[in-house]
Amino acid sequence: MSKVLEDSSLVETADKLAKYLHVVLSVEYDIDVIDRVAKARRFDDFLEAIYNALRRKFTVERKIRDKMSEANEREKEFLNSALNYIKNFNPSDIEILRSRLIAQSSSIKEIASYIGSKSIASTVLFDNLRRIFGGEG
Repeated sequence: MSKVLEDSSLVETADKLAKYLHVVLSVEYDIDVIDRVAKARRFDDFLEAIYNALRRKFTVERKIRDKMSEANEREKEFLNSALNYIKNFNPSDIEILRSRLIAQSSSIKEIASYIGSKSIASTVLFDNLRRIFGGEG
């Protein structure tokens, strides 16, 4: 295992970001937001990609909340899980990514690819959110 992926705090934070991106993909089906993070090779590009992804936060939250009123109990569970993924990625996580990666610029490609890969991996949540949103973007 590489040194960057041995840093449990960094991996935990990367996983939170991947889950957030997974929700964005599930709700808006915009793979470009994930590609920008996954393909970042420089620190400033990585932070800019995260910023651009987080700009979607309020729109995605609104879309999820709008679906709550018409959702059945099982669908509400998936929608609530998605909202929790969004809420679990917060400013302190951005600081963890920044502080851990700024000293290891060679690790940006690795962690960016890791986040991108995890965020596009299909899950039950993804499949159900896509069904709830009817493939709409």
